[in-house]
Amino acid sequence: MMNLQTATGKLTSYGFACGYIERRGGFTLSREHNVYHVKGFGAGTVPHWETARTLTEARTLLRQLDNLYGLCGDARKRDAR
Repeated sequence: MMNLQTATGKLTSYGFACGYIERRGGFTLSREHNVYHVKGFGAGTVPHWETARTLTEARTLLRQLDNLYGLCGDARKRDAR
């Protein structure tokens, strides 16, 4: 049976193909028609919609947007320890 999540709790490409969505800060990562979509709002009202061909590229975009707008406090709290 295929796994929906990795050992670290992130969705696999199979999980995205099944329609699941991953959220981080104010952004979401989803897959539609074999394209990964990173959508969200930076700085409250600035809309962002980026696309990527691979899951690795999409996760990189998600991380860059989150770092740019600082909407995910959990990662910063872990880094500050």
